[in-house]
Amino acid sequence: MQYFLPTIFADVMATCGKGSGLAGDGDPFASDIPWGCYVKNDSPRAFNGVVTVTAIDFASGEEAAVSTVAVSMPAGVGQTMHFGIAGVPNATSAMLRATVKDGTGAEVSSNLVPLTEPHRFAVANASVQFSINEAANEDGSIDIVVTSDKVAVYVTFTTLAQGRFSDNVFLMKPGTKTIQFLPIAGYFVRSELASSLRVEHLASYIL
Repeated sequence: MQYFLPTIFADVMATCGKGSGLAGDGDPFASDIPWGCYVKNDSPRAFNGVVTVTAIDFASGEEAAVSTVAVSMPAGVGQTMHFGIAGVPNATSAMLRATVKDGTGAEVSSNLVPLTEPHRFAVANASVQFSINEAANEDGSIDIVVTSDKVAVYVTFTTLAQGRFSDNVFLMKPGTKTIQFLPIAGYFVRSELASSLRVEHLASYIL
């Protein structure tokens, strides 16, 4: 769940929903409730940066800006700024990404926001493949090179090997992405990773 909701423990995060930044009562996807977003600072320090909301098209993988907002927030906990957005795409053909960067341009959080229930997504049956590097990196991690011919939503890796992934439950655009498997020293057997590593994504279950 921490992969699925990567910003849940972030000091600074942004997301979007129906209403003035928070999902309203009743059906959160009801058509008569406008979309809004918010950014929250839970850090003990003031935060200055930029929130960018983009829309990712499921058919092409193209990412288009929906809103960009400069923020200047006092120290937390729970300091919240709400802002509206316009031009929200069709709920079944795209999803939003809310990204927060600090004053230096460094990304501090990135959050995928579905516009409707995932079983309604008009996604293609992408072919997601992977290869595992033979040699480990200097820090002991092992690169996994992931490729996809189409947009794949909620790409998820599982394995019996002891360790964790640098990234998981992500949106994969057509092309290549490299993630790392970070083994637990003393418990890791590479052959177990190679024999049990498995990938799946949303289309596997709804098409």
